[in-house]
Amino acid sequence: MLSSVSMIFNAKSFVRLISLTSLTALLILSGTFFPVLGFAFMAAAATPLALLGCIDGANILSISIVLLELFLFLAFSPLMALYAALGCVPLALAIYTIFLKYKFNNKISGYAALLICASVSIISKLLLLVIFKFLTGRNVLIPDAAQLELILNTFAGESSAQVKAALLQAIAIMPYILPSLLIIYSSSEGAFNYILCSKILNKVNANTSLPALPEVREWTFISQAKSILPVFIFTFIAGFFIDIDSWFEGAVFIMNLRGILNVLFWVQGLAFAFWWMNFKNLGRGARFALIIFLLFPLMWMGLVLLGVSDMVFNFRLRLSGADNKDKDNLN
Repeated sequence: MLSSVSMIFNAKSFVRLISLTSLTALLILSGTFFPVLGFAFMAAAATPLALLGCIDGANILSISIVLLELFLFLAFSPLMALYAALGCVPLALAIYTIFLKYKFNNKISGYAALLICASVSIISKLLLLVIFKFLTGRNVLIPDAAQLELILNTFAGESSAQVKAALLQAIAIMPYILPSLLIIYSSSEGAFNYILCSKILNKVNANTSLPALPEVREWTFISQAKSILPVFIFTFIAGFFIDIDSWFEGAVFIMNLRGILNVLFWVQGLAFAFWWMNFKNLGRGARFALIIFLLFPLMWMGLVLLGVSDMVFNFRLRLSGADNKDKDNLN
């Protein structure tokens, strides 16, 4: 028996088992103890489990999942254990499965891996919402009275009545934009955990790796422009003729579709900004300052418009071509 246990454990793997399982539990529980900020920490909860599987294998990962579920079930609540089982574990297993596939045949791309993680996250979160709704009778993504007061106090504080009214209006439309919120949050969570896990693996263990993603400046949806742009034009035009009063279902559909498209254009705009910084050979300080400026919420719509323009005019190709012509003329 001792020999079989020693085949599974060594000192380092045991330390990683305890520490990464504990970290996963803390990240999950952060949403309970820090209802606003903790939501962001919960989004990274799949990474420690995925790291454990990639470094120490399936046996250690299985033990970690069992320990995590038992701890949450016995020390807190069955609902917390359910969240871990559906909101965290499937994504960790998806990353570990991608790691195994890449390790043995090396035939999966970074884009495909990212799509798999995003899809698994969306499906698992959708299933989680359905089960929570069935068990509790409420949508956990929609704030209740206590959470609403906490949000107002956190983000509005002593602000004017107009600020609080704007926050209340934003919260009021949440049930109608739930589909797009679910897709955006879940896909972002899947991408974030995959990228974070990949970065950490590259740092701590040279023998383990996930399929590499291109640099941010190389990300683009231009090849899908023929599909994306007509949908964008449709939502833009339809917005003038359809509203909640005239056709409720149609207005909600357009609202959700527009939200998803805006995220795609935001990513396109951010990628072009990274490409431009590299194209202009900006220094580290200038790049850091520009990135902070662009990530400021007031600039998000500017990035969306930049992404739309880049998708229509393909600035990268045009600027690269113009630069090459200038070099040829100089020669």
